[in-house]
Amino acid sequence: MQGRVAGASVAFASVPAGPAGAECIGPQCGYGLGLMIGTVAAYLVVAVVLAVMLVRARSRRVGFLALVAVALAVVGVPLASQGWQSWKLRAMEGREIAGAPPAMRDRMPLLVTERDNSTNEDWRAVLAGRGDAGTYIVPMSAFAGLDLTGPVALADLPLEVWTETVPEGAWSRIRVLTPAERQEAAARIDYVILSQRPVNLPGPGAVEAGLRANPALAGMRQGELLRFAMAPLPGDGTLDLAALRFDLLDLSLADAALAVPLAPDNRAPARNGLAGLDAAARAICPVVNGEPDGFCRSDLE
Repeated sequence: MQGRVAGASVAFASVPAGPAGAECIGPQCGYGLGLMIGTVAAYLVVAVVLAVMLVRARSRRVGFLALVAVALAVVGVPLASQGWQSWKLRAMEGREIAGAPPAMRDRMPLLVTERDNSTNEDWRAVLAGRGDAGTYIVPMSAFAGLDLTGPVALADLPLEVWTETVPEGAWSRIRVLTPAERQEAAARIDYVILSQRPVNLPGPGAVEAGLRANPALAGMRQGELLRFAMAPLPGDGTLDLAALRFDLLDLSLADAALAVPLAPDNRAPARNGLAGLDAAARAICPVVNGEPDGFCRSDLE
């Protein structure tokens, strides 16, 4: 039984309790560390009580039943939670689309992406493929508060043009368009790429509301967030998420299941790769020796 207690201590000492860690700084670090210590202490107390009950003959039967109950709680509840998460993940993947987008060098795309975010480098891939031809970009933050369940005029959005200036997209030239230039750009844009990293989002937003209004995404749940999408635009100067017919659509599940062992803040996020990654790379990335550039493809992952 002492070995079991020691094993429990090691297992819980390895639980990632929020932001606590060797390099953690900030007001939340103390909370995370305290939570981890409190969890380990609580399980140690339970382990000692169970050990005493199992050692004493009079309480051995009750102790065994209590041990089974604790094991079911510590392991069984998280496994059931992960099973539910897996079911939702499979249902979500059934709504994803992995088609064959056209080459972006032959289109005039609008990239809607998170700006100044080191965790999302999809824009590097798009700029690398477009090179000096440039790419129209709208920060994803511009959609906050907009009603995207219907058409939105592209000329009303804060359009920018980003242009690669050195090999491999190490840097880019950014220019904010004037109202007159936005009108001209809106008439030229014939494709849209939507990109965001759900790990940075508090929950569904205006984009997800627009997607849920699309008949092709009937049944899309509140916990499903946009990760990456590519679709043609009608060329009438508008963006209507509810009417898009996607060449590629990748979603992410925001819900996190309980992880083993059962503990506060010990979660197992749902993980799934980019649907149609190879097709997206062929459509977006520059070609090197007959294949999409490896660095560009890595930026899309």
